Amino acid sequence: MSVTGSLTPFDSLAAVMPPGIEIHSLLLPDLKFANREKFLYLRKQFVIEPALRHHDFFSRKGGNASHFHKRTEDTGFGVPLIHCLDYNNVFCLRAYGAHAIQTLKLWQEWAGAVYPHMMQSVASMSESYLLGHTDEPVFYGSSNYIPFNNCIRVDGCFADADRLSNEVAPMLQNRLIGNLRTFLKNIGLDDRGMHTIFKLQQYPAEGRSYAALLKDEIIRKTAFEVVVQTNLQLPLFFSLGQNVGYGCGLFERVMKKSQNQVRNINVF
Repeated sequence: MSVTGSLTPFDSLAAVMPPGIEIHSLLLPDLKFANREKFLYLRKQFVIEPALRHHDFFSRKGGNASHFHKRTEDTGFGVPLIHCLDYNNVFCLRAYGAHAIQTLKLWQEWAGAVYPHMMQSVASMSESYLLGHTDEPVFYGSSNYIPFNNCIRVDGCFADADRLSNEVAPMLQNRLIGNLRTFLKNIGLDDRGMHTIFKLQQYPAEGRSYAALLKDEIIRKTAFEVVVQTNLQLPLFFSLGQNVGYGCGLFERVMKKSQNQVRNINVF
């Protein structure tokens, strides 16, 4: 793992990971925001719209701006693998895999030339990640997880109104597992044959979140604050669920000193 730049907030999270898929992150502390609405505005004005306007620039240099946000005409493109994140109140861009990383570095080159004052304190982190088991269960938490596009409450349980079934009670748990497997598949890893434990520690309370900002219209969805337990070796932080490209569903590892605060209740 290597960190460059004048700001190194990742130092406290340094960990040894075996070789595997490459992950690259940029921290942009000069992009300041006081709330989520401002974060979404910066994402739109400073990252997404300029990247898509310069789609040809990325293509000529071997990248693809659609990693930031998939366009309507990108019918053959897979899943965008560059996520904008609010990482401890710092604007962060996180890319998974060689092609997305190349695209992110091209964006850094372009932004440094066009907006040098916004890139003065940029810091970067490179990781290698390999899917595997842990010797002891580990915990990950998210304060802004959006599992359902259309969330409703049925018999005291949360469910997706678009996909109601006879198994409403475990729907949130099942969606967590499904989101995890989708994430692993999207970054090119396969969890088939692995015994996966990924369960809620307690049934969460819901809230409302700015899920996206599109054409100056704020979209709100039901979000959850959750803590999950897993036996899988996962990245230090990653995104699951709806609207991950907008910074939703950021899961961070709960450090050992905080685990005593987690209620070990397996609801499902």
